[in-house]
Amino acid sequence: MHLYHPLTHVYLLQQVFNCLETQKDFYNFTLVNSQWNIASSPYLYRAPKPSTPKAVESCKQTIVHAKEKKTFLSYNEMVREWVIKVAIRDAKIDCLIADCCPNIEKFSCSSEIKNATEYPALAVLLIKHWKNLKSISLYHESGNDTTLESIAINCAALEELILVNCKTTDVGFGEVVKACKLIKKIQLVQCTEITDESLIAISKSCKYLTHLDLKDCINITDKGIYALSNPTTTRKLRMLSLEGLNIKDSLLALAEHTKVLQGLSLKRLENLNDEIILTFGRNSSTTLKQLRIYSCRRVKGWGIKEFVSIEELSLLMDYINFEELEEICVYCSAIEKFTLDVRRIIETNHTLDIVSAISQLKNLKSLAIFCGRNFSDDNRRFLERRCSKLREINL
Repeated sequence: MHLYHPLTHVYLLQQVFNCLETQKDFYNFTLVNSQWNIASSPYLYRAPKPSTPKAVESCKQTIVHAKEKKTFLSYNEMVREWVIKVAIRDAKIDCLIADCCPNIEKFSCSSEIKNATEYPALAVLLIKHWKNLKSISLYHESGNDTTLESIAINCAALEELILVNCKTTDVGFGEVVKACKLIKKIQLVQCTEITDESLIAISKSCKYLTHLDLKDCINITDKGIYALSNPTTTRKLRMLSLEGLNIKDSLLALAEHTKVLQGLSLKRLENLNDEIILTFGRNSSTTLKQLRIYSCRRVKGWGIKEFVSIEELSLLMDYINFEELEEICVYCSAIEKFTLDVRRIIETNHTLDIVSAISQLKNLKSLAIFCGRNFSDDNRRFLERRCSKLREINL
């Protein structure tokens, strides 16, 4: 019987390991016996995170011995993820990983890195070693045009690119999206040098885009969003997050072209209104499961009722009319997790009216309401009786 057949102990152990998170747990499992060692080692060595000088030295020795075939298993070939951290202060371990571990798929320059000028050059060096990289996350100085040029040259299989507070420009970013045709996820956070030209490059080259997250990129305007608003770019788009962008009329065009969204997050958008939300809801009514709307002052709430299949709803608003809240609870009956954070709910003075409206959500499992009202224990018990699946309540 094959080692990974569903009836073997190794297979069953792997199902258990899929539920574990800490490396300490995986390490303890490797000490039980050889069979448990075989099953847990790929999880232990998938993403080494040495945090002390002693741990760094131990990691280096194990990787070197594995490459030299002096270990029980090929631990060096199990490493799939690597993170550069300034706290370690030892670039030798990074170069060693590059030399000994050929199967790295996920690489990140930690968000702790801010003023370490040697790390951008190190990032370029490491990227050249790994031709199978699928996910790259760069923070601060590490995300410059030189690094992105290296990605464009060496990472044809790239699927995920995350840039946070980076100084890269449209030139470097454009080279990446043109060269890496398989990109599925793009996240740009506080990249002030990125402009509409980068979004135009995305619209021309990223045919498999499923996740797009744009936050506080102050030079992105309607021109860039209009470029994204075409069937070719949005046909596979599952997750869309827009926050703190200087955009106006283009949101409606984007809403009209997104047909298969599963998650939508819209935050701090001055010109977002219910008509745009309504359009998003109508076009993705059967697929959209998660909606988050934060601090969009023109949103009143009536557009949300089109999200008939939504399972998670989170609203952070100045106020909401009780009538709109009640309609949401009637039309969006599939909601399982509901967070409502408003200064006030107008057109009602009774907490019983509020909990009666929410009690229509028969699938509700988690509820959090912050609206300047004091809910009684009777209100809580009323909700628990009417919503039998409710397990978490914060009133």
